[in-house]
Amino acid sequence: MTGTHRTGLRVKDLMTAPVAVADPGTRVRDALELLRRHQIRHLPVVSDGRLEGFLSENDIRETLGFQADDWQVRERLDWAVFRVMNEDAPRVDPELSVADAIQVFLTTKTSAVPVVEHASGELVGILSTVDILRAAKARF
Repeated sequence: MTGTHRTGLRVKDLMTAPVAVADPGTRVRDALELLRRHQIRHLPVVSDGRLEGFLSENDIRETLGFQADDWQVRERLDWAVFRVMNEDAPRVDPELSVADAIQVFLTTKTSAVPVVEHASGELVGILSTVDILRAAKARF
């Protein structure tokens, strides 16, 4: 980041890569384990290198339900993540300015977005509010 003018910062300069991913057939319980093991809150769902959806801790929490019976929770833990992932999650291009990416966060009220190459549709990373805060902290 040294020597980079603020307006020149791009998503690719701050994003986290490589990232842990799940495939659409991954069970919810296994996705939870990936989240815990990697100490993350968001998991891209990828098939053949292309982003199919985005799964968050909140998506899983909502799926399991606060009032669900034990048997319902056990059953839902065995669901494939494609049943609970967000297929319409916002995504950003690695060449997008960080300022524009921040606007995506503010507009969509999300805390992480997958970074996807526009031309190929390939997942190349994740940008989170934590990534942006780390960069801001480094400047102070």
